[in-house]
Amino acid sequence: MRYDEERLPIMKVIDLPLKQDAKKAKVEGAFTFLSAGELIYQLETALELVESSRIFEMTSISFHVSFLDVRCKKILFNYMGQIEALLKSDLTKEVIIEWRYDWFDDDMIEMGELLNKFFELNFHQIETDRLYAM
Repeated sequence: MRYDEERLPIMKVIDLPLKQDAKKAKVEGAFTFLSAGELIYQLETALELVESSRIFEMTSISFHVSFLDVRCKKILFNYMGQIEALLKSDLTKEVIIEWRYDWFDDDMIEMGELLNKFFELNFHQIETDRLYAM
């Protein structure tokens, strides 16, 4: 069976990037005004990872925080707002926020719920048990 080349529809080839493993950033620790610099460093590293991601490349930011004082909560909200604004301005970027909390830590559970309600991000809350995670 032969086909006339003039009758075949012309198909355009579109090269889409393949889904790759997500780039990952971690924000871990207990943060007070004395260690706010370390929190800023970890958040800045995560923000730079999001900014440098290519089109449709998945970025994952994993938080496992055991304590945040008031100043550090403000810093966290500031950076989450920057990530949200970046994602709204560039719809080709994909970010997953993993908020890990210890099963007994009510403060971090509530903080995760608050962040989830306040920001329009792909947010996942994950209960962990540090004894078995090590």
